[in-house]
Amino acid sequence: MSIQLPPELFADLMAKARAQYEKPGMIASFLADKAAEWAADQELEMCCDEIYKHEDQPLCGGTAEWLRAARRPKPKPPSLKFPGADRV
Repeated sequence: MSIQLPPELFADLMAKARAQYEKPGMIASFLADKAAEWAADQELEMCCDEIYKHEDQPLCGGTAEWLRAARRPKPKPPSLKFPGADRV
């Protein structure tokens, strides 16, 4: 099984890249990063789907949620502390 970027998503990413960058190297880098993120998300969902098929097996319960949280952690909110405030 292969994971291929849909043509309409590629076209959308290309439009965003061209709007953001002028240099071909920067456009290519943007496309590669976004395509890799998309492919990793597809792989993660396939793995989670496979794990869900075995949820009734010992040690599998909750594994998909754990895997999803480990691979795509939620960003931490910015701290409201002033730098060095803990030293006062």
